[in-house]
Amino acid sequence: VDSVRSADLSLISQTTPTVFSKPMNASAAASLTAMMESLVSTQDAGLELSSGAKVAAVIGSSVNTSDSQTNTDWSAGFAPASNPSIVVCAFVENAHGAPASVTSPMMEQLMEEDLK
Repeated sequence: VDSVRSADLSLISQTTPTVFSKPMNASAAASLTAMMESLVSTQDAGLELSSGAKVAAVIGSSVNTSDSQTNTDWSAGFAPASNPSIVVCAFVENAHGAPASVTSPMMEQLMEEDLK
């Protein structure tokens, strides 16, 4: 949360970001980013930004046990991969289709808007 505003949009409070902790070292983060970029470039993840910015992402799905005709699809990633300004996770229950056709377009649209 960057700020809290009232109904008339006047500022109530402003936050200052601080680092809480670092879950991994820089080398491990670079390796993970490279793997996520590779997934986008080598698989049909459906994430191609018009700006040409590289996306680092993972996609997946699970078959719903109560209805084998639908999936729970998800995509999570960030862009630009080298210096992220946006992180997106899209999650759709009872989806019809692969994550690349269901959740990836949602991510792509949000990333495109942020990177304008």
